[in-house]
Amino acid sequence: AAATFRCDLLVLIAPYGLLLLAQKRVSFFRAAAVTASAAACGAALTVVVDSFFWQRWLWPELEVLLFNTAENKSSDWGVSPPLWYFYSALPRSLAGALPLALLGAQLERRARGAVAVALAFVALYSLLPHKELRFIFPALPLLNVAAAAAVGRCLRWKGYTGFLARLALAALAAASLAVAVAMSAASASNYPGGHALLSLHSA
Repeated sequence: AAATFRCDLLVLIAPYGLLLLAQKRVSFFRAAAVTASAAACGAALTVVVDSFFWQRWLWPELEVLLFNTAENKSSDWGVSPPLWYFYSALPRSLAGALPLALLGAQLERRARGAVAVALAFVALYSLLPHKELRFIFPALPLLNVAAAAAVGRCLRWKGYTGFLARLALAALAAASLAVAVAMSAASASNYPGGHALLSLHSA
């Protein structure tokens, strides 16, 4: 996938690969051989197909990687502060799932690796000056897994503690729904492409 569709997945694959090696769930040489073979096949396929359509020899993901990192030309589309993903993008995209993900890392040992990989991915991406919310989408499922682990643990609590946990979960769900509705309405009202299409078809 990284060689064919999204080269930035390397930033996610690398820390996850290190985690699997540290947990001894894979062997280094076998993982290296499988990764190299898959990358070579994917790169060969995309070079052949995209070179045909572009009428020149081309590996699109390599060009994207060089454009965004080595040449740093993505900064021409604007830059954001180094910690923007952490104080703006993650809270807006996860809403109530963010505190649950952090809680899940505390309560569920198996969720800690997923959270660590997701935060490492976001931290590495923060090194690029140009930032967009969509760039960190691959990290969100990992954090949602940790959030789900926290919910599962809270729902198993009994008595007064369980009652308070369920009340807090309901409040977080309601708050997340309210945030989603408000942000969806704001996005719908702030989409110039939509207004342009409406004007075009109304003319």
